[in-house]
Amino acid sequence: MKSMKYPLSIADRYKERSIYIDTFGVPKLWPKASWVHLIHNWRTGGSSLTALLSVNFHDSYLKVGHPFTRDGWPVDYGLDPFQVTNPEHLSAWIKQQDHPSILAGHTYYGMASQFDIHDFDLWVTIREPAARLNSGLLRFYRKPLKSSSSKGGYVASSKGNSFSTASEIEAFARKDMSHELNGMCRRIAGYSLLPSGFNSRSKDDLEGCQFLDDRPVDQECFDCAMAHLESTSWIYLTEHVLPSLLLLEHTYDLKPVIHPCSNLVHNPQWNGAGVTRLQESLLLKHRSLLEHLNEWDVKLYAEASRIF
Repeated sequence: MKSMKYPLSIADRYKERSIYIDTFGVPKLWPKASWVHLIHNWRTGGSSLTALLSVNFHDSYLKVGHPFTRDGWPVDYGLDPFQVTNPEHLSAWIKQQDHPSILAGHTYYGMASQFDIHDFDLWVTIREPAARLNSGLLRFYRKPLKSSSSKGGYVASSKGNSFSTASEIEAFARKDMSHELNGMCRRIAGYSLLPSGFNSRSKDDLEGCQFLDDRPVDQECFDCAMAHLESTSWIYLTEHVLPSLLLLEHTYDLKPVIHPCSNLVHNPQWNGAGVTRLQESLLLKHRSLLEHLNEWDVKLYAEASRIF
């Protein structure tokens, strides 16, 4: 069968793809003639978006990080699945494609060009900055968590924190989460801020960049991020999922992008500590602090909302 000759996806190593032929069809390809680079900012609803795109364009969806199955769910974490996170593996994956695809993940602007993809549409995920930091703190750092991946994943094992005072929140954020403070500006500005001659493909982990993570976010970074934001083909606003998807369909003249196997709530409404978001939030008492810690992202979010 012709469809079965198409290269295996990472997820196909763990679940036989032939079972999806009658339900979803195989292969599932991005139907447009241009590549896409999707910059998934951390804690911006990327799992739900990945679930949706995996179902609709699975064989054209090249995701850095944990793989998703053809029915739009993460490969069982207990299987400790292979994750494409280094340049060598991603390069090999890209070379398998004989059709334009969507390159996605916790990546930085400019990464696509490093793999000789120069003609591409830019997509970005954006979330209100205080809510984004609140989500990250409570989900991964409120109680001790052990990473489910042998490689550590984007968030490695963590210790618990009470986050009972503003000073504790600020001290933790500035130390352990400094790379994610104003992180949307960092990723969208991306490799444009690297010094001349910097080889971004020499590092092992495409989800991080020590130079950019250590570099303070300033006016130059913000201006660069804004220039890229204004050139985006599609913005996914976490607070407006349905309008975002309708805009995607309209922009690319797509058939309805649907997920028949999920309500797109892929990260449970509780954090890793088992505390629901209704029971605990740092936003009620500490919103002003969370916004202060992300002052450049606050400005970026306002502009993204305007463009949207």
